[in-house]
Amino acid sequence: MSLKIKFTFKIITLTFLFLCVSISKTLSQNHTYQGHSHNDYKRNIPFHDAFDAGILSFEIDVIYKKGELYISHLPINPFTKKKFKEIYLVESILNKIENLPNDMEVIFLIDVKNKPKKCLESLRLLFSQKEDLFVNTCTKNSGRIKLIITGKKPLKNLSENDLCFLFFDVNLLQKHERIHYDNIGMVSSSLKVIKSANKKTNLNSSKILSEKAKKLNVPFRIWGIPQDKEAWKKLITNGVNLLNVDDLKLFRKFQIENI
Repeated sequence: MSLKIKFTFKIITLTFLFLCVSISKTLSQNHTYQGHSHNDYKRNIPFHDAFDAGILSFEIDVIYKKGELYISHLPINPFTKKKFKEIYLVESILNKIENLPNDMEVIFLIDVKNKPKKCLESLRLLFSQKEDLFVNTCTKNSGRIKLIITGKKPLKNLSENDLCFLFFDVNLLQKHERIHYDNIGMVSSSLKVIKSANKKTNLNSSKILSEKAKKLNVPFRIWGIPQDKEAWKKLITNGVNLLNVDDLKLFRKFQIENI
């Protein structure tokens, strides 16, 4: 490797670590935040574009088709050719994750769009093949990727072993499936539901959910939010610590301005 390439790589690495530190910085002493790459698979370069902006949480819509997990927002998509493992479990991505500081982990928020039982079977197979990659609460494996399931959750088909490596996204404002607290990996709600709950109860539902998420030691996310710096600030002061990000350039500016 030439000195020029080595120097360039070092600059990129230092820039990323700077951004990683900044996502845990505060708008004030009481509010921390991180970015969540919303529908990450739609980016020009999935994972890498968001990761290089200091984001460690990635939303990935998947469907089951012909024995594999494919990336698709539509529950039926005969045209998709993008396999989950070929987009997100490739060497270039795994190397980046492996080189993170020891106290950092990556979230893959898997949004299951169809056939939850079949999707679960595919996730089991991936886990068995690459077990060391994933957080495992049964073996205390310090894998760097935390798998959180949202969408069509395969709760009726779970085994005890599944609960070792799978976590779930829940909306505590609405009726939700019974999930053991140890397997709640994220608390989420839509902005629309939050506003509706505020009107009905005359309470700050965002802060209520934030407190519940803190007790569970998991991130709190609101989706369906505007891509606007002032909106992000307001969400953070209301207890949201995982910001849905569609506009990476704007999020980079936001991070730098709020270090």
